[in-house]
Amino acid sequence: MNIRGYNDYELLYMISDNDYSFEILLDKYKPFIEKKLRRYANCFKKYGVDIEDLKQELYLSVIYAINNYDQNGNASFYTYLNRLVEYRLSNFWREQFSYRN
Repeated sequence: MNIRGYNDYELLYMISDNDYSFEILLDKYKPFIEKKLRRYANCFKKYGVDIEDLKQELYLSVIYAINNYDQNGNASFYTYLNRLVEYRLSNFWREQFSYRN
């Protein structure tokens, strides 16, 4: 299946009708999440952070972006998702290495 052929806005609109669109959108951004994980994996492994935990956090960011994206805003879905993932990565890093932990 060619996932790149799907338009984000059409999939976001169709999510209210069926769950299949939700799965397609998750599959479409799976390479994006994997790329982010590879980018930061060495840094997190160096400090003993479990990559699977980080992966789950990033997928939660994708789900949050799908559910809360405002099409009337000025940002595209990709830009919105990228910012959420970057914020989640920095928050995850901060939570892992705070003095309380």
